[in-house]
Amino acid sequence: MLFKSLLPHVKLIPPHKKLRFQRRIHAVVEEFAYLEQRPLDEEFCKMAQCEEEKKFLLELIDMYRSLPALWQIKSKEYSDRQKKDSAYETLLLKYREHYKEGTKDELKKKLTALRTKFRKELKKINDSQKSGAGTAEVYESSQWCFDALLFPVEQETPAPSTSTIQLSQRDTTQEVSDLSF
Repeated sequence: MLFKSLLPHVKLIPPHKKLRFQRRIHAVVEEFAYLEQRPLDEEFCKMAQCEEEKKFLLELIDMYRSLPALWQIKSKEYSDRQKKDSAYETLLLKYREHYKEGTKDELKKKLTALRTKFRKELKKINDSQKSGAGTAEVYESSQWCFDALLFPVEQETPAPSTSTIQLSQRDTTQEVSDLSF
């Protein structure tokens, strides 16, 4: 219903601004699609409350970054269950500043949702760069916390592979001479 009422106005947008408009609409829809299940009257919180929640989540992300046992796979702490549990307890105390009855599972779900959303945005950016598109058409993330979540990117990039096949010069020469007529 809401989108149908916008159609006459969308037609008036100049072609060079339509992509930007589509990205903004997509960002708004995506933001509301990932909100936790809440009663309808709380769904559309006031702007100040939303900004407060974003500010809190940015603080939570900063604290998460400072606890490599939770996200840095190559760290020794990542494999240490006690250090990981301790780090989750520290982060849970911060989480409960905003979500009073928050549990460890809810915290994990929140972090997973943020990282999943981040990876989707990163994939869109990488795909748009690979497509041969010009610099004006490269996708730019509209996710409000995208920059704050850039810290684990280097660990998600695969390491360069190395060949395990070792041919000696003599073996290579022998194979070539076998192929000659």
